[in-house]
Amino acid sequence: MEVNKRRKIIGKGKIIIILSVLLFIFLYYYYVSIIYFGTIEIRELKQDNNDFVVVVEGDFGVKEAILNEKDSFNIIENEQRREGNIAEIWNDLSEEDYFMRIKVYKNRNGFTLEEIYLD
Repeated sequence: MEVNKRRKIIGKGKIIIILSVLLFIFLYYYYVSIIYFGTIEIRELKQDNNDFVVVVEGDFGVKEAILNEKDSFNIIENEQRREGNIAEIWNDLSEEDYFMRIKVYKNRNGFTLEEIYLD
């Protein structure tokens, strides 16, 4: 009787471990990202209330991000580095090429802006 209980407990433990490993593998591949540093084209700029939609294109394909005033990143302007947000530079942006450093997610449509050069 007691041997069967132990086998059931060990069997449940193995199932939990296997499911945990599979979940870890899935999340790892879902959140795989690369840092891209180079010239990136801004294809589209839209503002919707406090959300700023930026669509970019580069060697990684076309990606879209929804930024707000809480998202901070480095802004390099006239060789001066400062930390700012999208609202500060929104009027200076246009649909052209910029030198940026962004974090691009391979299995998702989004990106994270880390640095932009406005020179």
